[in-house]
Amino acid sequence: MNHILSKSILILLSIVVFTSTIVAQQVTTYAGFNTGYIDGTVANAKFRSPFGLAFDASGNLFISDHLEDKIRKITPAGDVTTFAGSTTGFADGTAFNAKFESLGGIAFDASGNLYVADIINARIRKISPFGDVSTFAGSGELGYLDGAGSVAKFFTPYCIAFDPSGNLYVTDYNNHRIRKISPSGQVSTFAGSGVQGNADGNGIAAQFTRPTGIACDAIGNVYVTDFGNHRIRKITPAGEVSTLAGSTSGYTDGMGISAQFNFPYGIMVDPLGNVFVTDYGNNVVRKITPAGLVSTVAGSGISGYADGDGTVAKFSGMYGIVMNAAGDLFIGDFDNHRVRKISMQAVTTGNLVSTQENSITIYPSPATNSLTLKSTEEITSFEVIDVTGQKVQATLSSNNSIDISLLNEGMYYIKLQIADRTEIHKFLKTN
Repeated sequence: MNHILSKSILILLSIVVFTSTIVAQQVTTYAGFNTGYIDGTVANAKFRSPFGLAFDASGNLFISDHLEDKIRKITPAGDVTTFAGSTTGFADGTAFNAKFESLGGIAFDASGNLYVADIINARIRKISPFGDVSTFAGSGELGYLDGAGSVAKFFTPYCIAFDPSGNLYVTDYNNHRIRKISPSGQVSTFAGSGVQGNADGNGIAAQFTRPTGIACDAIGNVYVTDFGNHRIRKITPAGEVSTLAGSTSGYTDGMGISAQFNFPYGIMVDPLGNVFVTDYGNNVVRKITPAGLVSTVAGSGISGYADGDGTVAKFSGMYGIVMNAAGDLFIGDFDNHRVRKISMQAVTTGNLVSTQENSITIYPSPATNSLTLKSTEEITSFEVIDVTGQKVQATLSSNNSIDISLLNEGMYYIKLQIADRTEIHKFLKTN
């Protein structure tokens, strides 16, 4: 890669004219119509208040169907089936003998096991890839107690998320705490004093008010929607709690604590560190950059149901949020009993070359077998990462072509270290 370490590579002296087509954020109904319980295709399936969402490694979308007490599965081909759950109650066992009550957030571990916050049963349940259901943590008795999984107590566990080390974090809603479960099942308190309030600080010195959504980034930071405080909180791996964004109840885009949310609920983090939030009370999806800038991604702010352009689409009582491999968002539109999709791809067609002399240019996008990288600046490192933040195999040839032929379809990012800054460029891989 010596050729990309030289400042003399490819001096762009001319302006190249290009044509492009930008795909704006569009909201569509991915699955479900009206309320009920029907398996089938995405067009005719029915849900009763979809809550948590998670993709497995094969691109199947799993949904906790809150009022049906079942886990539903949607294949990439659009077939909806029931993965686990029977009647309301509590029972471990095989997929269709197991029972849940009021399912919350869901998350996959690195081995493909699905974990579920079983809210009313005050337990965290584990479902193997074959559908066998067991209790991972929680005695079933409402309360607050740390310790081994089988004796620990929760009080309305709402949502869950794994960090890169395999620890599972839980928003313990009515205990106003964030709990941590080690891979061996040991439950501890990660943050929150248990006293309802709003205070930053370290670990149990911090205060939350009914925390709901939770997500982890690639370096182990934990992000929490502090529902009752209308704030987005960030917790470092060392347990230091700060306010990333939000202040009082309302609806305002802007920087950090100048922004306003109205009962934020679901949350996720993309590989670039952008945080996406379902703003339940405002019926919009918000985005927070790593610097803390809050903007609106989709939603008119009016409760209802309407597909269309992001600014005119309507939602009603959104809960879970997740991103697929192509970089699109999927939402549990709880009160509309549907799974909604927000197309996030800003795709440029044709070869794009910057008109600036000092620039990095990577084209085309979408791309099938290769990309071309052009730069007038010194690049000290180069890597391609997928939407989960994992580095994938890619090589740069002597003619500045990046081989992507072996990559699966989806959205990817090229991360470049240039002198004292890092640049990240997005591209879409197609077959």
